[in-house]
Amino acid sequence: MNELLKEITLRVFCAGILCTAAMIIAGEGAAKEPVRICCAALVIIMLVTPLTGDIKNVLRQTDFSADIEDSIDAEMENANNVQYQLVCDKLKSDLQNRLSNAGIDCIVRVDAEIADAEFIINTVYLVGDISDEYAQRAIGILAAEYGVSGDRVIFAKE
Repeated sequence: MNELLKEITLRVFCAGILCTAAMIIAGEGAAKEPVRICCAALVIIMLVTPLTGDIKNVLRQTDFSADIEDSIDAEMENANNVQYQLVCDKLKSDLQNRLSNAGIDCIVRVDAEIADAEFIINTVYLVGDISDEYAQRAIGILAAEYGVSGDRVIFAKE
């Protein structure tokens, strides 16, 4: 910033000397007014020209904003994945406890997705030696409490 101020001061000083010489040469005649306008334009140009480098730097920094946006998007995706995993783990735990309380001893696995900010259970896997009676009870619990139809429940033995 200090260098920029020195550069602007030097440019305006040089422009002032040049304008003074031009005004002396122009004298009091008809050329005085156009020379004054040209001198004013020259001083303005000398003031603004050093700033164009800073404008280019600012424009280059906007390229970094795209990188920052990409980083934010990646972190949001990571946060969504973590949230998804936490919801899946909580759902598995709740299902495991609910089925265990109903006398159904099994390991629960859940295949789900988040679509339009809604958690959707695609498939529930119940792993263990489950009798037909307990299988029907499990399907009833899953349908009534979690909205999972029987065709989305898969039973597997260890």
